Amino acid sequence: MVTPVCTSSIDIKFNTIFAFPGAGYVKGSTTGLYLNDNPTRITERVTKVRAYNKDILACTDNGLYIKREEKYFHINEKRGLPGNQCVQIDYSGDKFYKLLTQKGLAYIDTGTCKIAGTIDAQLLGRDVIIHHFDVEKDSVWLATNKGIFVIDEKLLLHKKKNNTTAYLYPEQLSNRIERYTQHSSKLQYDKENLVKMIIDVLDFSPKPYYIAYKVEKDGKITTGLKPATDQSFFVNTNGPGNYTITLFVGTDELHIDKTITYLLNITPLWYQTLLARVIFIVTTIVILWFIVRLVIRYIINKKKNG
Repeated sequence: MVTPVCTSSIDIKFNTIFAFPGAGYVKGSTTGLYLNDNPTRITERVTKVRAYNKDILACTDNGLYIKREEKYFHINEKRGLPGNQCVQIDYSGDKFYKLLTQKGLAYIDTGTCKIAGTIDAQLLGRDVIIHHFDVEKDSVWLATNKGIFVIDEKLLLHKKKNNTTAYLYPEQLSNRIERYTQHSSKLQYDKENLVKMIIDVLDFSPKPYYIAYKVEKDGKITTGLKPATDQSFFVNTNGPGNYTITLFVGTDELHIDKTITYLLNITPLWYQTLLARVIFIVTTIVILWFIVRLVIRYIINKKKNG
């Protein structure tokens, strides 16, 4: 940012404009942000402008600028923004400005102009790019290059200090809404005896995390406390039954911020069910009965003919 200089509006090509109640228009160009034809302290290329209440919001390739009367706020990656290139800004009258960048979505507190919560696009899947978003009630609709995603606003907002938001789900669970709302899954037994569990820790600050887990089957511990690496781990399902997985997330072993419990109900294959076993036993008895009858009849006939 530099000290503004007077420039004739004839020489400026504005690429975005928005009405500012009681003060005319705010305009954005390659040379910065203008209030009517008067330059402001924002001199970077402005791609989109909006004005809400007393705030003027300017989207740039170096984050979001907020002009509040004589004060200026600059929100970028260094302050926790998921990417500097701003794509879309929206406000629906609540406590947050919603800002979409090339790498994710951020909620910005309208009072403090600080980031209240973010979600990274890569959380939705590898190489996902969000093109547009919309908010309806408590749901955020995301239009991406790989389809439409609907997530709960709770995934974005971290209102309590030091409160880690984390989610646990099996990799086979394809429904992305169920991944963040369900705490149990029913899966069929696999001969490989392994179920990959995925961990999503929804806090994109650079601080490290301690993540560990333990597994119980039908109330008995099968895997003691073990650290999880690469935000995933495998559960050894050595047979059908109910597996309870407990996940611990914190800064270290002595400071656990979040404990998650997930239930895996591993159902048997068709030949492992009680009904299949009963049918097998009954069929075996019937076959043996027929064999015994045939043998007895053969012996009787042989004696008669002898």
